[in-house]
Amino acid sequence: MIKMAMARFYNKYRNKKIENKTFGKFDSKHEYNTFLYLLALQQNGDISELKRQVAIDLTPNKPTHKVRYIADFTYKDKENVLIIADAKGIPTAEYRIKREWLLNEYKGFRFIEYYKDFVKEFEAIGYKDIVFLNQ
Repeated sequence: MIKMAMARFYNKYRNKKIENKTFGKFDSKHEYNTFLYLLALQQNGDISELKRQVAIDLTPNKPTHKVRYIADFTYKDKENVLIIADAKGIPTAEYRIKREWLLNEYKGFRFIEYYKDFVKEFEAIGYKDIVFLNQ
């Protein structure tokens, strides 16, 4: 008797992609809910300049081999400080490496991870201003 492997019809972390007609596609329900939370904060005046899927150059001095970090969200708080934020379920090894690279490369921003039940904040300790990539 031959056993056949079942096809996998879910992604690696079992998150469900969401598509909203107004705001577009999201990689997970958690990312979508985080966006709705941040959007409510912006409408309330607590934050401003909310953006999604922002590319940040981790190798600004290497024009041929670019490594980039894609932030789920960026926004400015009431003190006009740039916040780079990610909605996280399971932080992968690649994500943790790029997060530390970002924090060590650039200065002048705060980094926030939104988990389902808690929030983690990091301070940037870099030495130069952030470089955003055109999308």
